[in-house]
Amino acid sequence: MQIIACNSPGWTPAICSAAQAFCNPQIFEPLSGNWDPYYVPTANPDPYPPQLNTYLHDPAVTSKIGSKTPWLETNYPGVYDKFAATGDWMRSASPALEEVINADVRTVIYAGDADYIVNHIGVEAMVRARVLPGFFSYTLPSFPG
Repeated sequence: MQIIACNSPGWTPAICSAAQAFCNPQIFEPLSGNWDPYYVPTANPDPYPPQLNTYLHDPAVTSKIGSKTPWLETNYPGVYDKFAATGDWMRSASPALEEVINADVRTVIYAGDADYIVNHIGVEAMVRARVLPGFFSYTLPSFPG
């Protein structure tokens, strides 16, 4: 009910933050246990990916990818805290994604096959049902599992 309230008219950051505060210890943490939520077959701490700093500061790499600014690793706790305080993780990103796609911005929709956070089943369902219904002239592939 809290996630529904978070994505309904009249939502507030407090409602969404409370939804996350409930869901993390009651659902997310018991389900993920001691496994990497971004690659569930691997126990924590997951040694992959290796440190990327040297690679992403290499001029041979930055020139090929067209980097205009130096690579800077995310400050995970600071970013996490800001998302948690506003409850943004409980809000649906579908409307914003639809707006970007409808503005003809080339978009990659990424989902992992062994990823609990951005799993392909949920992302595929969202794309089919809401974001791009009828957009593709072919059927998106279904994956077993």
